[in-house]
Order: sequence, then C-alpha cells, then structure tokens
Amino acid sequence: MPQDSIVYAVARTRALETKLLNKEKLARIIEAPDAASGLKILTEYGYGGGRTDYEAMIDYELSEMSGYINSVTPNRYATGAFLLKYDCHNIKTIFKAKMLGISPDDLLTGIGTIDREKLKSAIEDGDFEILPPNMAQAARELKEKTELGQVPPQSVDLLLDNACFADMAHYASESGDEFVIECVRAVADLLNFRTVLRAKKGAIPLEKALVGGGSVPKERFIQCAEMQADEILIKTGIAKYGRAVNIEDYVKTGSTKVLEKQADDYILGLAKQKKYESFSIAPLIGYILAKEREAQAVRLIMIAKANGAESQMIQERLREQDE
Repeated sequence: MPQDSIVYAVARTRALETKLLNKEKLARIIEAPDAASGLKILTEYGYGGGRTDYEAMIDYELSEMSGYINSVTPNRYATGAFLLKYDCHNIKTIFKAKMLGISPDDLLTGIGTIDREKLKSAIEDGDFEILPPNMAQAARELKEKTELGQVPPQSVDLLLDNACFADMAHYASESGDEFVIECVRAVADLLNFRTVLRAKKGAIPLEKALVGGGSVPKERFIQCAEMQADEILIKTGIAKYGRAVNIEDYVKTGSTKVLEKQADDYILGLAKQKKYESFSIAPLIGYILAKEREAQAVRLIMIAKANGAESQMIQERLREQDE
C-alpha cells in the first residue's frame, strides 16, 4: 500500500541510493576479462537477484524499483507519470503478440504501475478499468480493430504512444506537483522536437507521431516541419531547454541519438537539483531515473564485453553516457 509520509519515503529512498552501482563498481565490471566474469561481479554486488542473464538482471532491478516506488509513494500520480511508459510497453506487447498469434509472456516486463498478469487478463477480457483513461480508450479501440484484422503494427505504437503521453500529462496534473508537471512537459516537448527532425527523412507520419502533454502545441511543431533545426528551436520556444537542445551533433551527423541523451540528462538534472529536499516527491523520481541510468550503463558494458571490446573503449562510451 502507498504510504502517506513523504519524509519516510525520502529517507528510505536515500538509503537505497547508496546501493546504486557507482563509477568504481562499474569500472571493476569493465576491467573484468570477459562477459561471464562481468556477470559474476554484478552478482557479487547483489545486482539482478540471482539472475544469470544481464537483460533478466536489468529487468529484475527495474521491476524491484517500480514495486518499491509504488509501495512507498505518497503521491501515486506523481511517481506514476514516470512509470506509465512501462505499462504502455506491456499493452503494446500484448496486442502485437495477439496479432502474431504468439504468447506475450516472455516479452512482458514487471516494471510499471499495473501488474502484468492483471493487465493481460484485462485486455483479454475487454475490461479496461484498471488502465489510465487514455490508454484504456486506446486499448478498447485496438481490441475492436484487431479482432477485425484492421490494425498494422505501426498503428499500435502510434496510438498507444499518444495515449501514454496524454495519461502522463493527466497524472502530472492530478499530482498537483509543479516539478512533475515541468518534467512531463519537457519530456513531451523534447520528444516532439526529435520527432520533427526525424520526420524530415520521411520515416514517420508527423501528424500522428507527435505527442500531447508538452508546453508547445503539436500544431506549432507541424508549422515548423520544413524549417531548419535552429529555426525550429526559436519558433517553438524550446530553446529554453538549453543544453538539452544543443543541435551541434545533429547538424554534423543528422542523427537525433545525442539529442535523446541530452533530453534524458536534462530531466535527470532537474531531479538532482531537488535531491536533498525531504518534503518533495523529487527524490523518489530521481531514484527512478538513477536506476534507469544504471540499467543503461550495465547494458552498455555487457554488450561491449560480449563483443570483445577493449576496456578503454568501454570506459570512453560510458563517459559519453555520463557527461
């Protein structure tokens, strides 16, 4: 059951933060002679709950994190806004598995706000009451269309991504927390900026791919679709996000990958500014983000080790992630 005391939740969360894999621990994994040795070191640190596959270890750690957050949060809307994306992933997986005639069980994650078994049963039974309002409506629509064979897989992503962001905005509003509202708006704005840039390559339908919930209306991004990146920043007003919209690398490479990392860094930075507040939900959200960043680091290291990458190169890649 969620707790009422934010002070209690923050105190417990600070204790858990001491168990995060710090740079020294990650460096030891990087220096391991091979991937198998790296897994042993992770196990030695208590990472992964005894799992022997790094992806299973990551899923376990993030599932434990979300279960913990759901149990101690005094504001389920505030923390839920940062966990809904995992519920969205599970809903997508269930529908796509149904379309392919396979079981979704091995593809579902235990991370999120809704138990995966309950979620699977709800969708199978057509009872969407446990879903947030916008994803419930999207799931209802998808169930009707999939039964008629009228849904291409890309439509599942577009419909549910939009519904997820609408629910994130709804949760942020319901939370009554200005920090959460600011973060969710920033996530939506920065995603829409990257979407406009990717749409220039003709890979995605812009009108359907843009999400709501930001401070900038989707229509304004559409109006800027033919502009250069620097013009979009000015016309939409999202230049206010500073380093999160540094387009230098994008201009050189045409890739939005660095912009995605910069957006993640921006949100994490907002949480770090409030890390030591004892009467704010921000430390709990900071812990969610820190566990996600930790998972990214473990995945990067283990993939590199499996591919025989040199320790120095892995360190450089990890340094790029942490900068």
